[in-house]
Amino acid sequence: MGIPQPRNAKGDVRSIGVELEFGGMTERAAADCVAGVFGGQVEKAGPHLFKIDTAEHGAFEVELDSAFAKQDDLSDLTETALDLSRGLIPVEIVAPPIPITALTALDTLCEALAAKGAEGTGGGVLQGFGMHLNVEVHGMTGDDITPILRAFALIEDWVRGIDPIDPSRRALPFVDPFPRSLVDALAKTPSLTLDDLTALYLTHDPSRNRALDMLPILALHDEDQVRAAMPEEKIAARPTYHYRLPDCRIGEPGWTIAGEVAKWAVIETVAGNGPALDALAKGWTAHRDALTTIRPDWAKDVQTILDDHDINTGAFQ
Repeated sequence: MGIPQPRNAKGDVRSIGVELEFGGMTERAAADCVAGVFGGQVEKAGPHLFKIDTAEHGAFEVELDSAFAKQDDLSDLTETALDLSRGLIPVEIVAPPIPITALTALDTLCEALAAKGAEGTGGGVLQGFGMHLNVEVHGMTGDDITPILRAFALIEDWVRGIDPIDPSRRALPFVDPFPRSLVDALAKTPSLTLDDLTALYLTHDPSRNRALDMLPILALHDEDQVRAAMPEEKIAARPTYHYRLPDCRIGEPGWTIAGEVAKWAVIETVAGNGPALDALAKGWTAHRDALTTIRPDWAKDVQTILDDHDINTGAFQ
């Protein structure tokens, strides 16, 4: 399934940045794989940081994803501790924004990484490794962004039920579900300006630790308001939906980045189907008014509503 609106408001092909976390190999070996697939020279930019500047897409970064590893001067004791912790600390590849029409090259990279021993979330019980998609927005207006946020908030329980994340990641706080108060508010407000959406989001959910982190978009729109609400957080303002839910399953049969992008496309399809979105909002309100219901009950209701509106959910099967 392709993304329903493949071009942005300027008419350019939308792009997606990808962040991959994995174990089983060093950051230098991973950087060599990036250069092997995309070209460019590997440059050491820190004790555990490598950069690869590619002619076609720009700069990739590969690093050991630990705050300790990002220090400029590491003691021998710190280096020893990092080496001993490599089964738990992931190597991370941060890819630049790549046009959605060229994403197959990232799956080629995953194949190269797996061939060199890279392991995703399924490689061990404590390897809670994820993959983040930074999906470029279609446009930066409330009418562009509100339906996407509403759609994901209303079907999130269904997404988590039909495509559950690894238990090692569920135990971590980084991809917690949206609070019910936010879903309640979004269900009741089908149309919001970006000013109003920013205020609503920061009132109900001033946190980065969500499956869909909206703060990069909101910070791009009104950085002062976001910083005032979350002064301790480092938030990179950019026009992207920061979708953090997918596991990184490098090496597992049938898993691809393209497949995860197809799942995101289902969310955008729901967002673009007004009758389905209205039905979900009404259904959620009724679900909340029935005091004996629980969140798994709502996931079943979502499936029924999506089927009733002929939403193709095959990417999740």
